[in-house]
Amino acid sequence: MAEEKRMCYSLLERIEGMFDDIEGEICRYLRSSHTEYKEMLNALNHLHTKFPIITALVEGEAGISLTAEEHKAFAKCQNIRMSMDELERINLYVRGQSDCYAWLKRINAI
Repeated sequence: MAEEKRMCYSLLERIEGMFDDIEGEICRYLRSSHTEYKEMLNALNHLHTKFPIITALVEGEAGISLTAEEHKAFAKCQNIRMSMDELERINLYVRGQSDCYAWLKRINAI
């Protein structure tokens, strides 16, 4: 039992240490291989290029006011970003499930 707990903590520590790398791998995969994600990224980049004020707004510059068109573009950016985040979370979840299965196999739990 003590050995099993030590192995579990060791795994958690390794996963925490690797999380940024795993997240980066997933984002690189989505950017290179996921059509919908690439389309959303292109749309987001287009909006940031067409409306540079959005970048200033996101980066927190004070004293910014938006026109109705800029506000609509900003809202669209937010919606796109939420959709991209959802795809990233789904892929992280799937990766976690895959890693969990591999770990359970390794410790002969399944």
